[in-house]
Amino acid sequence: MSIINKFRRYYKTAYLNDHFPSLSSILFSRKKIFVYYGYLGDKNFGDELVYEGAKLIFNDCLLIPIRRLMPVSLIIFVKLFKKKISGIIIGGGTLIGPFWNKEVIFSLLDLNKPVFLHGTGVHADITAADEWKMVLSGNIYGGLRGPNSVKNISKIYKAKIVGDAAFAFFDSTLWNNKSDSKSVLINLGTHFGYDSQNIVRDEFKSFIGHLLSKRYAVDFLCFHENDLQQASILKLKFPSIKIIHSPESYLDAVEIFKQYSFAIGERLHFTVLAIMSKTSFLSINYGAKHNDLLLSLGLEHCGIDPQGSSCNIFVSYFDKIANFDWKDAESKMVGFKLTQQNEGKKFINFSDGIES
Repeated sequence: MSIINKFRRYYKTAYLNDHFPSLSSILFSRKKIFVYYGYLGDKNFGDELVYEGAKLIFNDCLLIPIRRLMPVSLIIFVKLFKKKISGIIIGGGTLIGPFWNKEVIFSLLDLNKPVFLHGTGVHADITAADEWKMVLSGNIYGGLRGPNSVKNISKIYKAKIVGDAAFAFFDSTLWNNKSDSKSVLINLGTHFGYDSQNIVRDEFKSFIGHLLSKRYAVDFLCFHENDLQQASILKLKFPSIKIIHSPESYLDAVEIFKQYSFAIGERLHFTVLAIMSKTSFLSINYGAKHNDLLLSLGLEHCGIDPQGSSCNIFVSYFDKIANFDWKDAESKMVGFKLTQQNEGKKFINFSDGIES
């Protein structure tokens, strides 16, 4: 990459999006300031959604994402004015594993700053376990995505489950029963390939053919710019497929999902939005994070291992959509949202010097 292209990428990431608060708001606002450790900037709707979830919980605070590409003014602020930063938010991705930007995190921990875990996932093999043990040895609030994450970290920290970070938005009044819709929503897309991926893609085509033969409309929802490639491949074979580009917001995504009777896809937050909009679904569990999510809601029967994928199985799930039971999942999401909010208040109180 040329120097000019590197500069363009830096300028676009650091200055042409709304991830970072302005320096004036940092300097002249009386709001609390937290740093946010999480994935951002890769045009991934899931990452954007969990960041917005954190901003929703801490809606009267300012969040500074800690990234390699940041506005110069905020780099200087974080380095020179650490005492003005009230705590650390560990975002909603599968973050407890490889470590980056640890200098900033540890410099804040040295000042006894609290940590809020916002539905964070944990790798089965925590490659920086000693460092994470140090991070989690202080004043910790919030919790992890699901039971597998709790198990993975059990040797270094006893955590609670608070569900996916996106559950901060959950509102069952937005649900809509549309099981009679003649439309199905699909998604394919991953950052990296996985075993049996070709099987999944081939069986998807057979399933789409089945749906079209039954006069269902099939639409493809992109959650990442990489998904567009898969959408284009499918559209060549099935020209009637409509490609829907990444939603603008949580409410936008819910309104999209509410138009469909069934959703099937690979992206984790495609599944999360299907659940949060009460759309019967099947999750292609290509990663451990999918099962972690589903287990947290008692919906593990709604996910399938890629190796076991077949058009017949997809059809069998689709044929059962009218019998989908949402009661337990709704109750759990309501509880997770409340826990995230309560833990957020405790986190803020500690940073204020108030005992919980």
